[in-house]
Amino acid sequence: MTVKISGLTAFTGLASGDLVCCVDGSTTKKITVADFFGGTTVIPVNINAVTGGFGIARTDGTLHVHTGTAGAVTADTGANDLIVENSAQGGISILTPDANAGIVYFGTPGDAVGASVVWDYGAAGANQAFTLGSNSTNGQLVLRSANAVEAVRIDSSQNVGIGVTAFGTNATNVLGIKADGTVPSSSPAGMIQIFADDTAAGATTATLAIRTEETVTTEVLAGDSTLNIWVNGTEYHLIMRTV
Repeated sequence: MTVKISGLTAFTGLASGDLVCCVDGSTTKKITVADFFGGTTVIPVNINAVTGGFGIARTDGTLHVHTGTAGAVTADTGANDLIVENSAQGGISILTPDANAGIVYFGTPGDAVGASVVWDYGAAGANQAFTLGSNSTNGQLVLRSANAVEAVRIDSSQNVGIGVTAFGTNATNVLGIKADGTVPSSSPAGMIQIFADDTAAGATTATLAIRTEETVTTEVLAGDSTLNIWVNGTEYHLIMRTV
C-alpha cells in the first residue's frame, strides 16, 4: 500500500489498496482522505474547515457519520453536532471492560456534570445497574409522553409525581397523582388500577380511587362492604361503608 498526498481533486496511477489524501485548494478548502481498492472509493473522509463527514461528503450537521441513506430526513439544528445515519438499523456503542462503567455526561459552565447516563456492569457482573438521572443538588428527572407532554416527574426530594409538579411543604418520598384524569371504565386482566378521582376538573375534593378485578362482597349483617387485600402474604378484608 502506498500513501499519496496531492493538491488535485483527481488522481492518476492508483493501485489497489492505495491511501490517498487530497487537499482541495478551492473555496471549500476541503481535505479528502479515501481508501482506493481497484479504483473504487471506500469510506471517504471529508473534512472541511469546521465540519466533516465519514462515509459521505459532509451533508448534515457538524460531523456526519454515514453508513447508508436513511431517506428524506435532515437532522434538527438543535441536535446536529454529531449525526449517525444508516439505511438500516443504526446505533452508537460505548464498550468498556466489565469492571468499568460506560458513561455519557451532560454539562454546562455552571455544572460540568449536570446529568448522566451510566451502565455499570461491575466485575463478574456484580452490579448490572443502568442509571439515568441528574447529578445536581436540585436536579429533577422528567419523563414525557405524547408530544412532549410531561407524564412523570421525580424531584430532588425523591417525590414522584404523575401529572403534578408540586408535592407540599416538607414532602419527601411522596407519590402525587393528578386527579383531573379520566376514570377507567374497565379493568384489564391481571391488574389493579390506582388513581386519584375528583368530583370535577379542578375541584378540591380529590380522593384515592382503586379499581380491581375482585368483586366487592356485601356483608349483609353489618351492611358494609369488604375488599380483599394482601399484606406480606396475608389476606385481609378492608371494610368499606357507603356514604
